[in-house]
Amino acid sequence: MYDALPWDRPGGRGKDGLFKMLRYLMLCLVALGVCSPPALAVYDATSGQWLTRDPAKYVDGPNLYRYGASAPVSRRDPTGLASVSDAVRQECEARCDGQGGGYPRAWVECITNCISGLSDAERFRIWYRQELDDMAWIERLPDCPCSLGQCGERPDPEVWNPPTTDLHGFHAGAMHCMRSKPVDGAANQCCYDIFGRLITHGSGSGSADRGAVDGLLSILRHYLWDVRPAKLARRLDDGGWGAWSELYLEVRPQVGSDKCAKNP
Repeated sequence: MYDALPWDRPGGRGKDGLFKMLRYLMLCLVALGVCSPPALAVYDATSGQWLTRDPAKYVDGPNLYRYGASAPVSRRDPTGLASVSDAVRQECEARCDGQGGGYPRAWVECITNCISGLSDAERFRIWYRQELDDMAWIERLPDCPCSLGQCGERPDPEVWNPPTTDLHGFHAGAMHCMRSKPVDGAANQCCYDIFGRLITHGSGSGSADRGAVDGLLSILRHYLWDVRPAKLARRLDDGGWGAWSELYLEVRPQVGSDKCAKNP
């Protein structure tokens, strides 16, 4: 990476004695085990892309030069081989800690095998444990009204976006859902039945969104942080509603459900 490996700057390789000296020093430090070796691909922080083709080929899609599946905010590519969430990366680094016998490439191979070998259930559990350790953001979200009538004909526009019937295949049994305005980048989603009553639990209930939809870039964040884990839970529940989906709602609860009458 440019910040750590200045001799890899365009036009800099071999043209400046200082860069040569820094490269030699880095190689010595790597040999002594003081620091990590360069990644398997060269990354340009300015353009946000790899400058060399992905050595793992098409694991992140057809573009062999993009970084982190085009989601650098929420995903990392520590080896230049495959992009993963921070939770998965940390889990595999912990599993591979001390392995490789001091040979960096053996450690990289361990990381790569760990990432590719994780099952859907393991990936979900890793995500769930990480989210369970950081629930403070949910406390700042507004409670769902127990019925749409409590908001009058239209929810308070300072707090809530208007209700919508476009539920994107989620929230079975709900007639309307609405989201709060973003609070520190997050939002609360509330879903209601045909009578305007809050659905407090189960497949029809809403959920808190760690990534509030507020602009084009936030759509990707919402998908990675909220939608994709929900789809993974649904897949583990064989397309229905079960224990995995219930686990999802434990870390993405519909805030305020406990203050309303149970429904259904």
